Amino acid sequence: MKSQPGVKSVILSGLRATVVMDGDAALDEAKVKAALKGKGMGFASMEKQEITRPKVAYELIVSGAT
Repeated sequence: MKSQPGVKSVILSGLRATVVMDGDAALDEAKVKAALKGKGMGFASMEKQEITRPKVAYELIVSGAT
């Protein structure tokens, strides 16, 4: 997904991914499905939503999920 134009960040939470886009950029659903299928994952649904951007955000890189 990050290779598509306009993608600022991808936030993973369980079985969901939130993709933050630049301005009016749009995520190509067909490309997302193909990328997930290539990694052996499935695709359930996709919807566009307007979200309020927080003033501060933290990006954490973790390991050892249980």
